[in-house]
Amino acid sequence: MADSTLDLRIRPPLVVKQERQSVAFRGFLAERVVVGGEVAYDYQSTGADHYLAIHDIQLKDGEIQPGDAPPEPVTELFGRITFVPRGCPLSGWASTRNRTNAFTSISFGENVVAQELERNLPTVDNPLIHFKDPRLEATLWRLDAALKQPGQPEALYLETLALTAIMELGHYTDQLPTQPLDSGRLSQANERMLREFVDQNLSADITLAAMAEIAGLSRYHFSRAFKATFGASPLDYVIRARVMAATQMLANTESPIAEIATAVGFSSPERLTAAFKKFAHQTPRQFRQRAK
Repeated sequence: MADSTLDLRIRPPLVVKQERQSVAFRGFLAERVVVGGEVAYDYQSTGADHYLAIHDIQLKDGEIQPGDAPPEPVTELFGRITFVPRGCPLSGWASTRNRTNAFTSISFGENVVAQELERNLPTVDNPLIHFKDPRLEATLWRLDAALKQPGQPEALYLETLALTAIMELGHYTDQLPTQPLDSGRLSQANERMLREFVDQNLSADITLAAMAEIAGLSRYHFSRAFKATFGASPLDYVIRARVMAATQMLANTESPIAEIATAVGFSSPERLTAAFKKFAHQTPRQFRQRAK
């Protein structure tokens, strides 16, 4: 999946530089698009994949047209969510206020929910336009924050957020159960293989899909079984493992903190420091001073 599901065109195109931060992983494309300040733009859904987005946009004016229905005026967009099912046409235009306006979206394939959650996709014949849902909104804002951070976002975190968002979309449309499924624990063999996999790949960009493949489970069911087995989410387990590896290097080498961060899989010293504060309740520099 290389292309966005939404075709966006600024008018006129040279007024503002459009910025896109896109991360693709199995079955999903997560994308944050900055449309600029006080601009006008047209948009149209390509219909290639299901499309879910939250808007950090303040409008002066706008109009939206779902399918063959008459166009409708749009006056409120900030914090609103839109879901466009695959194959459903959607188009419109907007004129924004003078601020940094952006939206964050997830595009996902036809079978990703059925494969991952062992449930059918929500049955929605028409786009869901600019709705509110507190749980889904909170998840999409976390995705937005992750894509705004400098450096390459943590793929494991993005996968988790994407799957959570799809589950919450299903809850909103009353098509998926609100109670989680009982997933049980991983086998001892899978537990051992996963420990070895994480330890041997700390410097790599570990993905939820790669971990789930070891256990032979979908990403959703793997996440539940992993937490039941290890007492932590896959993301927290990997970050804690990286912090523990960093403590060994801080105590036993003179390597700069930036080099240690890279060696154990953090994209920047700042992310290593944030993880250290969360799991070791101190900074890497403080730990090194106390370890001497």
